[in-house]
Amino acid sequence: MSASQVAAIVARLASGPGGTLRAYDATPANPTYPYVVVYADGGVKSSDREADIRTSKTLTWQTTVVGASATQCRAALDRVTAALEDYRLTVTGYTASKVDHDSSQPVRPDESLPDRTVFIATDQWSSVFDPT
Repeated sequence: MSASQVAAIVARLASGPGGTLRAYDATPANPTYPYVVVYADGGVKSSDREADIRTSKTLTWQTTVVGASATQCRAALDRVTAALEDYRLTVTGYTASKVDHDSSQPVRPDESLPDRTVFIATDQWSSVFDPT
């Protein structure tokens, strides 16, 4: 199920209200900065009734924004936030809650890349999906 939700998230980021952004569901091989990568879990099913079949699914994901400078990273992060906060994703066969912005980490240099300096910002998000 999460494949269609992740595709909807990537599409929203690519053409969201904050402006277009290169958005991927995996790290690009030859990136052009800035860009954002969506890393999602498989979702957790739940129900509001003890004897009921679990049909609601909470999907959580992380966005990792990457920029060539801290300023570029922050500007792209603003576009990600504008695209996702309080947005209700549209996925065929499901209704979705508004996206929750669960946590955020500061813009910082990515120390794992010795050959170049890039800046990253990671945020965690979630939404609940119910079958229609």
